[in-house]
Amino acid sequence: MNDTQLQSETISYLRFPLIVAVILIHSSISPGTINWLMGTYGEFGHGTYDSVSFLISDVIARMAVPVFFLSSGFLFFYNTKEWNSETYGYKVKRRIKSLVLPYLFWCGLTLLIYFLVQSKPSGAAMFSVKDLPIRDYGVTDFLNAFWATPKEGVPLLYPFWFIRDLIVVCLFSPLVWWAVRYLKVAGVLALGCCWFFDLFGMPGFSPVTFFFFSLGAYFSIHRINMVATIQKLTYWPLLLYPILAIADLITMKYPFHAYLHNLGILLGIACMINLVSSGLKNNRIHTSAFLSNASFFVFSIHEPALKFIKKLLIYLIEPQHEISLFVIYLLPMIVIVGLALSIYYLMLRLFPGFLRFVSGGR
Repeated sequence: MNDTQLQSETISYLRFPLIVAVILIHSSISPGTINWLMGTYGEFGHGTYDSVSFLISDVIARMAVPVFFLSSGFLFFYNTKEWNSETYGYKVKRRIKSLVLPYLFWCGLTLLIYFLVQSKPSGAAMFSVKDLPIRDYGVTDFLNAFWATPKEGVPLLYPFWFIRDLIVVCLFSPLVWWAVRYLKVAGVLALGCCWFFDLFGMPGFSPVTFFFFSLGAYFSIHRINMVATIQKLTYWPLLLYPILAIADLITMKYPFHAYLHNLGILLGIACMINLVSSGLKNNRIHTSAFLSNASFFVFSIHEPALKFIKKLLIYLIEPQHEISLFVIYLLPMIVIVGLALSIYYLMLRLFPGFLRFVSGGR
């Protein structure tokens, strides 16, 4: 396997594990919810569960979204030799099919689900919306549901803030091209500082999006093999990342924690790409075309189903100890992934055309 093939295989392999990581982020139970369930007070105080769930969902899994933006920027400009209006039009047209149409479909479907379930008292409790019920929405509320709700700054289908921001950065791709092509490392570093210090963020224009998308674009535009470059770091990320991850965990209450966390993300990405590319190169792991292709569908379907299963388990289990918290934390993820893959398989056999539409042609 040559370097180009290894780069492609590494990107493909990572899609599904990173989607599972995203679901794990959303599987986390907030401290306030834990306190309500356990009848305790204080921000953290549930020992093993707090530490393990924070390490998984808020440290390790947080690499997922930056890597998706990184690979999206890399693939957007891959083999693009020149930039003009024709190239831009072609790129945007393709993203309408792969991003915009699925975005509108899944956000619209979520609105419909909330509307139908809220019509019954029992459903309203399980599928609550923090603001107005859907039946009381005005035009502005519907627009906000597709773009950014006033309080959270994300769509009603909140994981799709990633798709929203990806659509925006693709629209602004000429600026990304110019910055990366002519400012080179300086342009990427400037965006990196905005992300690292959390500057200038707003709905649709998050620093994490523009930095990692531009970093991926840098490798593509300047014809640099991303995986081979990261492999040159050899074993250093493997040695240093576990130390940073533990430091991230134990400094969560300190003011400098955010900077340590971001540094850990950068080193963790290098560590992960090194591990996966090494495994693929030595035939210890193999890419599954089925899992890679199903990743977007699994991502799209996991909410609000994940929220429903978590609430259902809370009502059924009534947790009073840490083991039950781990069940509520991990079981919904396992159920959702298994169910989503089963539905994807059936749709692939029965409704392949519709599946391609809702998955953006993937």
